[in-house]
Amino acid sequence: MKHKWKKPIVVPDGVHVGKIVQVDFEETPYEYTRIYVKFDNSGEDIILKYSCPTNLSETSKLGQLLISFGIEYQADGEVDIREELLSKEVVFQTQMKPSSKNPKLLFAEIIDDTLKLAG
Repeated sequence: MKHKWKKPIVVPDGVHVGKIVQVDFEETPYEYTRIYVKFDNSGEDIILKYSCPTNLSETSKLGQLLISFGIEYQADGEVDIREELLSKEVVFQTQMKPSSKNPKLLFAEIIDDTLKLAG
């Protein structure tokens, strides 16, 4: 099977508006929640991934994200993370960041704690 080379994605640093289109959970080697956000980048649809540990507490990164989306914290309660986040309109801030393996290569990243419910 042949694959086509793609040009690198360049996203201007700054605030963007998008929609959560996918939420996945990884269990190995660590438990992580992956949130995929789709947005328009100068006429081209781009999907960026925002990740946080799947540690659900009142003070965790994921817990704070859900609380900021209006989901009420309930001690010993349960929440369907995918159902609560999927299809939500969001605002977030991005930056182009150097790769740890090759600092000359840049990639777009959603800055921690900037993913917020739009409106």
